[in-house]
Amino acid sequence: MTNFNISIPDQKVEFFKELLKNLGFAKIESVDDSDIPEHHKKILDDRLRRLNDNPELTRDWEEVKKDLDSKFDVQN
Repeated sequence: MTNFNISIPDQKVEFFKELLKNLGFAKIESVDDSDIPEHHKKILDDRLRRLNDNPELTRDWEEVKKDLDSKFDVQN
């Protein structure tokens, strides 16, 4: 299954949800970001900016998992 995170204008949310419901192929989960404190949003924005500015510092999940499996002697 593929997940998408999209932004819908407030005035179109109900229409969009009804459309997806009628198409019958999507599970809708709403996330209300108004409950996230501003200082948490700032932390996330800073982390995303650092990630975008330094993509060479990231690692592929499979690579990380392999290293952890080796470190903790996990047998697959």
